[in-house]
Amino acid sequence: MLGEAKGLGIPAITLSGGEPLLRKDIGDILDHARRLGIRNLGVLTNGIVVKEKIGLLMPYLQDNTISLIVSLDSLRAEVHDHIRNSPAAHRLTTAALRELSALKKEDTRINFNVITIILDQNLEELTAIAEFVRALGANSLQFQALLSNNLKLAERKQSEFWVPERRLPQLDAAIDALLGLKEAHPEFIRNSGANLALIKKYYRGALAPGEARCVSAGRTVLASNQGRCTTCFSSYGDIKTTGLASILSSPERIEAQEKAGRCRWPCLLPCFCDH
Repeated sequence: MLGEAKGLGIPAITLSGGEPLLRKDIGDILDHARRLGIRNLGVLTNGIVVKEKIGLLMPYLQDNTISLIVSLDSLRAEVHDHIRNSPAAHRLTTAALRELSALKKEDTRINFNVITIILDQNLEELTAIAEFVRALGANSLQFQALLSNNLKLAERKQSEFWVPERRLPQLDAAIDALLGLKEAHPEFIRNSGANLALIKKYYRGALAPGEARCVSAGRTVLASNQGRCTTCFSSYGDIKTTGLASILSSPERIEAQEKAGRCRWPCLLPCFCDH
């Protein structure tokens, strides 16, 4: 699939999971990406094994075959560890970020980025997270609204991390602060200002028709671990049996794109809903 994507001129590719760095063949995958001439292949990681794998990753970071995207949801260990359901997540993830920061000071080609989910538990520290990440020298920071289940993207079940109605004033203040950071550091904050502003409405369930439109199966193709190309509502091809070019030109793909575009409560994930 990497080869087909490169041949089709697809400009951005990301490996997510699960945890991609736990794959036994991750080195083979990165070698193959390098041979294809792929640059800045995104590797989305929780950061827990980054420091352990840094020897393997360094050559691909130094020649920009990959860019790491590390998840950091709180500066407080007890909060981040609870969110990630791991007693060592915060310690290992922040150690990995500091290691990447030190390496980037020695080699500015190294590209690493951070994603932070906006949650009830971290509203008051979002600007502090941004300041921490910027001080590390990360290339970018992206904020995302909560999806309770990343395997069921259409689900809007309100988990313990959802911003409740009583906390909406705190949400609004946090988003206003992030909009100020976006204005001050437009390249560092990866979201558009419009995307950030709509997060206020997202947690209220009040997105108006046309305010955000999903481009899944259009601008973005999501291939699941079973090989199916999927949106929240349908699948439209299997990369194990059908070439990517054929999938992209299929009527099933067009139908899936149109159905995704009619979503009445878009997730606002920048890869699907930020133009």
